[in-house]
Amino acid sequence: ENGSAREVWRITHASVRSSMTWSAFHACSLGCVLGALGARAGVAGEGSLRAAEPIVPWCRKSAVFAAAPAGSLGASSEGSVLLWSGKAHDKAEKSHGSSLVNDLWVLTVKTTDDGAVENGGVAWKRQAEALAQSPAGRWKSSGDVLGGELVIFGGDDGSKFGDDLWALPLSELNSDSEAVWHQPVLAQGSTVPPGRRGHVLVAFEDQHAFALVGGRMKHHVCLPDAWVLVVPTSDAENAWKSAHWVQIDGIPSACRWGHAATLAKDPLTSTEIVAVFGGRYENADGDMVYLDDLWFLNLAVNTVTGEATGTWSQALTEKGVRPPARDHHTMVYDGESESLFVFAGRKSVTTEPALPDLWKYSLRDSQWVQLTPSGFRPETRYVHSAAFVNGVMVVFGGEHFKKQQEKSKDHKLNDVWVYSPKKNLWTQLTRSNCLAGDMGKVVHVNSTRITFFVVVLGVVLAGLFGLANRWQSHGSAGLLNYLANTVDQRHGPSQRRTEFKVEYSPLR
Repeated sequence: ENGSAREVWRITHASVRSSMTWSAFHACSLGCVLGALGARAGVAGEGSLRAAEPIVPWCRKSAVFAAAPAGSLGASSEGSVLLWSGKAHDKAEKSHGSSLVNDLWVLTVKTTDDGAVENGGVAWKRQAEALAQSPAGRWKSSGDVLGGELVIFGGDDGSKFGDDLWALPLSELNSDSEAVWHQPVLAQGSTVPPGRRGHVLVAFEDQHAFALVGGRMKHHVCLPDAWVLVVPTSDAENAWKSAHWVQIDGIPSACRWGHAATLAKDPLTSTEIVAVFGGRYENADGDMVYLDDLWFLNLAVNTVTGEATGTWSQALTEKGVRPPARDHHTMVYDGESESLFVFAGRKSVTTEPALPDLWKYSLRDSQWVQLTPSGFRPETRYVHSAAFVNGVMVVFGGEHFKKQQEKSKDHKLNDVWVYSPKKNLWTQLTRSNCLAGDMGKVVHVNSTRITFFVVVLGVVLAGLFGLANRWQSHGSAGLLNYLANTVDQRHGPSQRRTEFKVEYSPLR
């Protein structure tokens, strides 16, 4: 009652016993939150995991990751990267543990002219394959694209370190039909390099050849060799029948595996070169030695005779002004800045964490510099994958050291990040979720949205805890009295007042 006026307002709520304890309220709230999170994540039983089709790649390490040339996958192939194989958390194969997979994916990243990723500019597509004619699942293989084909060599399939060569025509990825791999039949008498893993295979586009460098056999037997796979262009239809391997001199330094390599261009001559950085080997005492040297391979191929020669040169830099020694890192080349970019890796087998750093080497200035990009930084990782497309470095997956992870978390990753040299900026495009290979979706991560979500969540939780505290202290009547005095003026009584009454009706 307010003077001579009489207004009646009702606060409707669920019937709850006033003896409800704080622990019960807490349990109810926690249950609601967990229920919501479970619905959001879409967690399902093992049966549904096996039945569902993956829509983004499983968390994995040591996958083949190669940029597709513009136009090779049709008009929409600008900024596309091919992902194949790796050691993965394939939930359809195993509910726990890792499997060697041979699935093929196309990742498309669209960017603006200034190096920013377009809104919604990332998409995964799984490519159907004729599995009966596909290479076996493996990890620590290597591959690159040349002449409209993805070509891979070797790797560890769980039983052997292979010496097999496979090719996949990219033209077959333009349709919804199954992609068909084939094993090229090379020129008669061509010597095949020994089987290996932890090597690099890089395509020389102008020379129409591949360079194979390093790697190891079983029992840590390091391979100091280098090979060139010459693929003649005079008869494109029968190019593979004339293709052959030529052994050239290896790096005139330490043998290595787990190194990184990329095609680059000499800024003075504009000729193609392959840059090789880092890696490791086992010395005579059984200790692992990690490397921090940078080498360049100049290749000369005689297209008439098929002969090939290679010349190595070392990048000379000031001692200490270069990345720490490492293996299982990545390196890409940006033609616009004439620079190499080295990211992450590890500097010890077990005693040190994986590295989070990003380094730039200017081919024109012959200088290393450690970068400090803006934006959120990717988690530490090694045995990840990287490629350079559309003016950005695209980074996928990899692995943490297990001891760096909580027991409940996966240590493999399937997130996607891009680094823009123009903006010196990291941007996370998708988050890591090892269930996402089966039921998840590409999640575009935006720092503004994250901040907004955190603020809203904080406000909601603060309100809930405030109400719960008043309920615990003053009971139902005290809570209702509090609500009656704090109702928004737009939806509650018309003005503040005294001498009014709140009644509790258990009928509702």
